[in-house]
Order: sequence, then C-alpha cells, then structure tokens
Amino acid sequence: MKHDLRIDSRRMDFLQRVLEGMADDADEAEGRLRNNPTDFAAGRRVETIYALANQILDGMHALRARHKRHAMIYVVRDEPAARAYRQSLG
Repeated sequence: MKHDLRIDSRRMDFLQRVLEGMADDADEAEGRLRNNPTDFAAGRRVETIYALANQILDGMHALRARHKRHAMIYVVRDEPAARAYRQSLG
C-alpha cells in the first residue's frame, strides 16, 4: 500500500505540473480567441485544452479517492508553492 501511495503521489505531482502548463496554454489560446472571435482554430484549441484538463482532473480525483484523500485539487501557478502544498498533503 505504501508503495502504491508513493507511485500515485508521483503521478499526482506530474499531473499537477501538466495542469499548470495547460493553464498557460489556455490563457494564450483565450487571448487569441478574444483578439479574433471568429478564429475557428483558436476556438477549437480552447475547447481541446479544457477537455484535456477535465480528463486530467478526473484522473486526479480518482487517485485521491483511491487513497481516501480529500478530492479537492488546488492549482497554484508558483511552482515552489505548489510543490510545498502537494507535499503537505502527504
């Protein structure tokens, strides 16, 4: 069980970093869409980013539920603060 918890903790850390990177991509894509609301490609990019983010969040919730941890996901863009928060969760 402890080994599984360590592996899942690493997965959570990885997924958290992916989400943080996707937030930057989403900001950029939303900016392009605001600048040109008729840009079909920009609209699809925003939709795709959010669809992938939702799948990642679902996976994170499943990992937390598997170890009976709180299911809330806390996103912090400041990497040292985000890492410290994840480590404080155990």
